[in-house]
Amino acid sequence: MKSKLIILCFTSVLLLLVIGFSSCEWIRKNDCRDADDDGICDDCGEYFADGEDLDYSNEEEHEQFEFTLNDDGTYTLSGNKKKHLPDAKIPHVYRGRLVTVIGKEAFYLCLSLQNLEIPETIKYIDDYAFKNCNHLKSVKIPDSVERVGKGVFEKCDILESVDFGKGLTNIGEYMFYKNETLINVIIPENVKKIGDYAFYDCEYTSIEIPKSLEIIGDGAFYNCDKITKVEFSNSLYEIGDKAFTGCNGITSVIIPDSVKKVGETAFGGCPELVDVVIGDGVTDLGEGAFMYSRKLKNVVIGKSVTKIKKETFCGCESLQEVIIPYGVTEIGNSAFHACDSIPEIIIPDTVTAIGDDAFFGCNSVQNLKIGNNVKTIGNYAFTHCSGIKSIVIPDGVESIGDWAFSSLNKLEYVVMPTSIRYIGNNTFSAIYSTVIKYKGTEEEWEKIEKKDPICLEVIYNYNGE
Repeated sequence: MKSKLIILCFTSVLLLLVIGFSSCEWIRKNDCRDADDDGICDDCGEYFADGEDLDYSNEEEHEQFEFTLNDDGTYTLSGNKKKHLPDAKIPHVYRGRLVTVIGKEAFYLCLSLQNLEIPETIKYIDDYAFKNCNHLKSVKIPDSVERVGKGVFEKCDILESVDFGKGLTNIGEYMFYKNETLINVIIPENVKKIGDYAFYDCEYTSIEIPKSLEIIGDGAFYNCDKITKVEFSNSLYEIGDKAFTGCNGITSVIIPDSVKKVGETAFGGCPELVDVVIGDGVTDLGEGAFMYSRKLKNVVIGKSVTKIKKETFCGCESLQEVIIPYGVTEIGNSAFHACDSIPEIIIPDTVTAIGDDAFFGCNSVQNLKIGNNVKTIGNYAFTHCSGIKSIVIPDGVESIGDWAFSSLNKLEYVVMPTSIRYIGNNTFSAIYSTVIKYKGTEEEWEKIEKKDPICLEVIYNYNGE
């Protein structure tokens, strides 16, 4: 009796296993084909490619890799056991489940890796996945990849070309950092953001900016000195700090009206840059945005810019034509420092403050008009503007900084209003034949706070005749 019971139990268990397998087999053959786009059976949790049988025959080939099970039931290829690996064919399936992620530093320092095959199941490539793969020459990223992390191909020393898939929406930070051999990159149309320093110090000659691009990150193309042409689309709204600093080949830049922010030194140190148009949508023009672009000759500043910030055009020694738009309220420190080809400076009535060194060394200026609402003129603001012959300081100016009008060798006279309350140290130093035409009385002149004596002839009660 006991033996019959054991046989019965064994038979029951075997029957349940057969039924379970048959049930899953029936599901696989009838439902798995159409039930889910990802090919994973909801009942058994395994992957069935187009309803075909699973093939586990290549499992041994996968032993060179390490895998981590994800929360969604798929796998991440998390590591590589063989650092000397000339060919890497990343599997699309492991243990019956999709491989959807290439993990952080998965192939880091695989110095011998030359050929890489990424399957269509991969959706995300994590940080530094192929960093320092120094023999990798070309990469094709499939359409399935939607995102990439930081430094994915950083310092891949001989990487020459990358074919991005259509699914990618971002280029990760430091993605091709210091890949000096990279010469062929086409950024796909779906990309909305290029991350910080993504193409830092790369050597390719042209950039095709997709129409979908919205953000160019900090230092994205820093020191890409072979680039000769950049065209922006009307979907772009932010250009980051140092985005194109040191791009030696760029000759012209047109920033579309869609852009709201241009970062600090975004186009600084571009020695061949000649023409710049800043769109009317730009409200934030960063410090040093075009500094030391020494061949910059013509600039159109958009009407929405309200501040010419510190060093924006500092050292642009070829700058000949720039119109400061009505609406600008402040000209920052050294904003036009050493722009020694500018023939005239016309400051609109909306400006209330002129910063330190704002026009220092603009020695070709012959005509200076200061707007009627300026309150303060900073230290060294017009020092060495040696071509100026006359200055009319408008009513309302209260403070003139140290050395503000020093070394103006051709200056014949300065008209000064009664609103002046403070004159700094050596404000009119190194000029000897200049006459100050003061609109107030001698008594009012004596009440002005002066850091040192002014050794120039003063005409009082000047009425403009």
